Amino acid sequence: QQQQQQQSAEPFNFMAQSTVEAPPAETAPAKTNLARFFHPSELKEGRPALAPQVVNKLQKFESVQPAAVETAAAAATDTPSATSAAKPSLAAAAKLAEALQPPAPVHRAGGPAAPATPVQPADQATAPAAGDEAAPASAEPQPASLEAVGSAQSQPANRDEFSANGMYIPDVFAPLDTAEDYYRAKFGPKASRPDICRDYLLGLRWVLAYYFQGLPSWSWSYRHFFAPLPGDLIDQAYAIGEMSLDYGAPLKPFQQLLAVLPPASRHLLPDAIGDLMLGEKLSTFFPTEYDSIPDEKGREWRQVALIPFLDEATFLAAYNEAESKATFTDKEQSRNTLAAARMFTFNPSVTVKNASALDGVRSTTSRCSSKAFQLWAMPEGKYTPQILAGCWTGPVVPPPGFPTFNFLKNTQRLEVRSRSRYKHQTLMLAIDDKDAVVAQDGLLAKDIARARGAQLARMCLGNPVLFGFPYVVEAECCGVYDEEGCWRLSRRRQVIKEVAEEPWDTMVARVRKGFLSIGLDVGAIHLIVQALPLCQMVSDRDGALMKQYAAEPLWAPAQVIPAQKPRPDPRFVEVAAAPPHERFHKAQRVLYVGESFYGCVATVSAVKRPAGEPCVVHVKVVTKGPQHEKALTAAAQRAQNFRPAYTKLQTVAGKLGINALVLSRLCSNVTVNIAEGAVVDLGLGVKFSRKALCVNGYSRRRGDPGRQGAFIWELSSRCVEVIRQFAESFPDLIAGMAASPNSDAYELEDLFAVPTEQQGGFDPAARLEQVLEWIRGCEISSLPLVPCECRSFTSELIQELEGQARKAHQHAKEEVVTLKVGVEELLAPLTAPLLKSQQQNSLQLGHRVVNIRATGACPFGAKGTVVSMQGDKVTVLFDDAFLSGGNLNGRTDDFRGFVVPHWSLICLSTNQHLVAKKKQEKSKKAGGKKGGAAKGSSTANPFAALM
Repeated sequence: QQQQQQQSAEPFNFMAQSTVEAPPAETAPAKTNLARFFHPSELKEGRPALAPQVVNKLQKFESVQPAAVETAAAAATDTPSATSAAKPSLAAAAKLAEALQPPAPVHRAGGPAAPATPVQPADQATAPAAGDEAAPASAEPQPASLEAVGSAQSQPANRDEFSANGMYIPDVFAPLDTAEDYYRAKFGPKASRPDICRDYLLGLRWVLAYYFQGLPSWSWSYRHFFAPLPGDLIDQAYAIGEMSLDYGAPLKPFQQLLAVLPPASRHLLPDAIGDLMLGEKLSTFFPTEYDSIPDEKGREWRQVALIPFLDEATFLAAYNEAESKATFTDKEQSRNTLAAARMFTFNPSVTVKNASALDGVRSTTSRCSSKAFQLWAMPEGKYTPQILAGCWTGPVVPPPGFPTFNFLKNTQRLEVRSRSRYKHQTLMLAIDDKDAVVAQDGLLAKDIARARGAQLARMCLGNPVLFGFPYVVEAECCGVYDEEGCWRLSRRRQVIKEVAEEPWDTMVARVRKGFLSIGLDVGAIHLIVQALPLCQMVSDRDGALMKQYAAEPLWAPAQVIPAQKPRPDPRFVEVAAAPPHERFHKAQRVLYVGESFYGCVATVSAVKRPAGEPCVVHVKVVTKGPQHEKALTAAAQRAQNFRPAYTKLQTVAGKLGINALVLSRLCSNVTVNIAEGAVVDLGLGVKFSRKALCVNGYSRRRGDPGRQGAFIWELSSRCVEVIRQFAESFPDLIAGMAASPNSDAYELEDLFAVPTEQQGGFDPAARLEQVLEWIRGCEISSLPLVPCECRSFTSELIQELEGQARKAHQHAKEEVVTLKVGVEELLAPLTAPLLKSQQQNSLQLGHRVVNIRATGACPFGAKGTVVSMQGDKVTVLFDDAFLSGGNLNGRTDDFRGFVVPHWSLICLSTNQHLVAKKKQEKSKKAGGKKGGAAKGSSTANPFAALM
């Protein structure tokens, strides 16, 4: 109570906050800061525009006050003269801007309360509030509330800059034009740059010490949500030597849990400890309601909860008092002890029962065992790092994956090369030319230089080289350039010289600029090497692994290409195809691709190789019955057959009687100026041409057959109905836009200047709020924008597929069938993409697929339905939920959605298994036995689905 009384008598004291000062009469009012409502993707000409999708996501974070809007509407009409009645005053606009600000924070019992209004010092005059009749009609008033609404020194009661627990709410959507904007938005209006930089530098010191000298402190933490700017870090770098860290001591297990668990999980602790979360001493650190920093891309799991940082002294004092009064059981005492370290060992042939440390939680079984492990002594984390015997040092080719500057001799220097406002020196590396593949001496004769180029071409063309110093990767050399042309390999693998496709001076300037941008001075350039970097490994049907190089080449001067051959990287080693009987082993999980149980997971039980006969594999196939896949396939086909009707935007405009340009703007964004510097967006946001974004099921962009490279927009019948309802609800808005269809922005009083019966009089402020309320309640506002090239099912279709999958799972009857098959009917899990010639490229929405990738978060053999496609990424709604699955941005109830690469799927909706049937019949006619147990009788093509 004393704390609240103190705050009610002085400005908010959790962070320094200046008082509101009335602006002088000759000073223009401060710009209203409504940018906190706006997403950077909706910015237009530097002015923020209200995005319906963003507002919908931030409704819990900051909502609009209808009561305040009504007050603003009343202020707009209650004017002293006819002039003010015809045109809303700046004071009324300020009231409207203030109404659009979020409400005061919700306060919780026991938490500090922010003041409703700041108290001004006695020596300052009180400024008139917005809407007061303090100015004549001929001169618009200059309200002090504009300062409170949008100034950088505005108070938390007006702008909700502070949460109820006293934490500053970073403004992630504010425009950041200067460094001052960054610090004010991320750290608060009175943030101290030196203090923030020193905290960050201390964190860097903690991290470096942790990895190179051991743990430097148990108690240190970085108590900010964002990092300072690099230029400011340089200004404070001198203070690194003055910093120190307190080593401290580790927390007990109960202390650690109490520090990180939310109040809803306090039952995991003894009652005496868990109740501290709701007690008077620590409740401030455990709020049940709190603000959060929204993720800039709308990912809820990336939001940062604005919960107060723990005060170590207060926390430990409260815990120690509670622990001294508590009575722990022997099991709880054991849980709260700093025990010895344990080493965990995995053994696939051993099953271990692991008892839970929590009451009521059953024991689990696994193949991991553990035993006590004695760590070596390390006083306060101090040890001397040493280079182990056998490590390679000096100018040698680096091991794969470990970049180093030392494999090419170079010199370092500091110089100013930045064009930013921070004119600091940066580290530049100059490559030593004497160790280059080709000596760079301007006095060399042209014939000697030409011979050097030919020698380099013969040595490098078609062979692997190291590219991308210092982060070198393997690449295949495909060209060597000099000022006279380019050496390449002919089809017969002979070195020939061709005319270069780019002027030599242009190529040199481009290559030099690229290396200077990363801090490398390559000196004089006489030879340039062109190479294709290694991008991935690919496999063929028989399990062979091969290197695949990128299609787009890179260029580098010859002096940054080391003469040594690259060291072999175990991650990129080509492997020849193994014999059929060696590709499979006992207990291996494979995919059965024969006709009977096509796409089912099988487990190898035995591999037999009769003398002189094909290899036979005994497998156990797990199936859920024919009706299971049949029902899911039927549901996928129904979704695939659903074709929403689309109509050209111009045709829709004609049917609705709306100007085509007005309709196009209405479907995108409609920028409205509501006060000086403050704008809102009244568009429906279903299409954005410049960003190539659309809303699936409502809009799409297609190529214009009449104009090469042009596009046309089409709207679905569902979208047309939404537009029709909007036009009927707000005809004055449509008429105001039609009066000036080419405007990039509209004035509030001009846009709603046409009175209508529904309007009930001229009140643009109230009318604006009605439009915003309609947009927020529209179904489109909650749907995500996706790239135009993305093809996707609607949310309703995805939910329908999920319901069918859940229903099919309830009626499934899992059974195991034992088969004897040939190796050609089995597909081992893939660790790399198949060759393009062997991949199937006919995936479509609604196709049934199965995952054949051996690694990754998606389980091998998981079946599902394709619901979205973009490029080589495929979004699959799997039949069963799994740990790493997602809910597809809220479009599913269970975690069964996942994005996988195109190559990791086999399409089950194709009929390639019929080819396998014909081959089996042909094999039987040739003398094979029936039933699949014959000697090599099963000759089904397991890769038919990949063709």
